[in-house]
Amino acid sequence: METSPLLEETLVSFHDLHRSKDPTHPSINQLRSWHHNGQRAQNGQMIFLEALRMGATWRTSHEALARFYTRCNMEEVEGEAADELDEAEDE
Repeated sequence: METSPLLEETLVSFHDLHRSKDPTHPSINQLRSWHHNGQRAQNGQMIFLEALRMGATWRTSHEALARFYTRCNMEEVEGEAADELDEAEDE
């Protein structure tokens, strides 16, 4: 069973991440949306923000947010998504 990289990173609540001084950090509602609903990347894949629920608080990490942004901006399709796109084109 694969463990989440979040367990090895410093976790921060959605609220604290939003309140940080960095103006590029999204709102709490945007973070929740990215975790629950995802965001369509440039390559067409749905990308979800990695997060853990600890009690009543959702937490993620700065590293997870960086991975999310990177994946959203990927132009190449990798792995299973490439196979799914190939199958869809064949139909």
